[in-house]
Amino acid sequence: MSNFASTTIYRFEINVKYATILGMVGAGGIGAPLIFAISAYRWNDAGALLIGLIIFVLIIEMISTRIRKKLATGE
Repeated sequence: MSNFASTTIYRFEINVKYATILGMVGAGGIGAPLIFAISAYRWNDAGALLIGLIIFVLIIEMISTRIRKKLATGE
């Protein structure tokens, strides 16, 4: 069961990253507001969105890594 939970958490982390990339290429998702801001030359908004996305992805990665380590050690 711990392997299943670890894989599920890891896939969630990957899906968040992919949603950002898909939004950047026009398929919707988390990156869509960023590409809209860039195409409208709203550089302050684009910078804020980019920094926010980077922080969001890093936080998710840190949390999922901690959880997966706990699942692997059995704590």
